[in-house]
Amino acid sequence: MKLMVCMLVWYAMSFGIFLIQAGLNRRRAGKPARPQAPVMVLKEGETIVGVADWPDTMRFYIKDVVDEKSYE
Repeated sequence: MKLMVCMLVWYAMSFGIFLIQAGLNRRRAGKPARPQAPVMVLKEGETIVGVADWPDTMRFYIKDVVDEKSYE
């Protein structure tokens, strides 16, 4: 009988921890998301020459490229 009571207490404690975690997750989910960075659009004559991967973002290095056919 003591084993049954002990198991019941452990189950109740673990269920209580689960409910606390679920409540905290729901509370955190209500916060607004960070604004997203604007979408990058390449203009005519531009090309990506490098990419830097930072922990919180990616950076693209762009260079103007001259089309060789335009001079002929």
